Amino acid sequence: MSYLGLKDDGMYAVAAGENTFIEYYEKNWNKIMSDVYYPTELLNYGHKFRPRLVYWGYCAGKSSATLADKDYNSIARVAISIELVHKASTLLDDYIDGDTARHGMESFHITYGPERTMIYSLNILCRSLRIINDVFIDYIDDSSYSKISMKLVVKTLEDMTLGVLKELDLSNDISMQKIEEIKEIMHLETATLITNSLLVGYLLSQNADMIAMNLFNDIGRDLGYIFQILNDLEPFCSQRNNDHKGSLNTDISRNRKNICIPVIYVYLSAKEKRELEHSAIEQRDTLLLCLFQKYNIKKRLFDEISNTCNRIHRNIDNMPITPQTKGWRDDFHTFINSAIGVSKKRLD
Repeated sequence: MSYLGLKDDGMYAVAAGENTFIEYYEKNWNKIMSDVYYPTELLNYGHKFRPRLVYWGYCAGKSSATLADKDYNSIARVAISIELVHKASTLLDDYIDGDTARHGMESFHITYGPERTMIYSLNILCRSLRIINDVFIDYIDDSSYSKISMKLVVKTLEDMTLGVLKELDLSNDISMQKIEEIKEIMHLETATLITNSLLVGYLLSQNADMIAMNLFNDIGRDLGYIFQILNDLEPFCSQRNNDHKGSLNTDISRNRKNICIPVIYVYLSAKEKRELEHSAIEQRDTLLLCLFQKYNIKKRLFDEISNTCNRIHRNIDNMPITPQTKGWRDDFHTFINSAIGVSKKRLD
């Protein structure tokens, strides 16, 4: 097992042949980014987590030892298509949430304005669909794989936009925000893209098994849930939220989804509920931070993460593995642990 440093985000376990994949990915990414209409460093920043999931998905179906240049190039282009979906969503998220910065850089909507942000995001999504369609036409022998993959990508876009709409329509009354409602939004906005990154990579290998696809679906849903919990914990636990997004905000004053809010609400006394519900918007963040500490919400959610992580590892153990890919399962266990570990460090 080798490791690759990723900016300041820590260390991720790397699959066999992944360094070669990253070389192809970066070469193709730079080529695609060379003619984007609005060049912005925001599109280049990141740790390539979702592209890596595409590669891990592919290697579950086909041994990396057999990969040729054409294989690496096709996986890289599919991974870029997935990453473009993620990048478009981050540009829109920053605008919708009113974040003035991302990764310490000025948000796209601050630089170019809201109208260009919306149209440019749509342009990126269209480019994503074109790229993945071209790859599957050129690379896949069985058209059924292409059809399933395109359906997954389109469903990803549908789910992500539905999740945003549901979040925008959350009740202003925080007592009405239910945990299951928040979990559904988390799945639509985050877990869908993670799940389908694995599945599209797996389908590209043309060695798909329905048991494996169902397990990948469960793994992706749980992994997305964990990452969203950790993301929602950031404004309560880390100064990084202020540095990263330009402001410290628990999301409640903007009427946005944050799983910490309904979890906190479960433990409140009647007096605390009244105090929270009738507090001025500008005072709620401070009050919520105090209640977060009082009821040890971080530990409660970390226990939830631990249980969810255990379920992921059980599903990995149940993945059907061929003699050619038998080493993949152990390595994927390590990858999952390292990825979650890196995300937890952001709360320090």
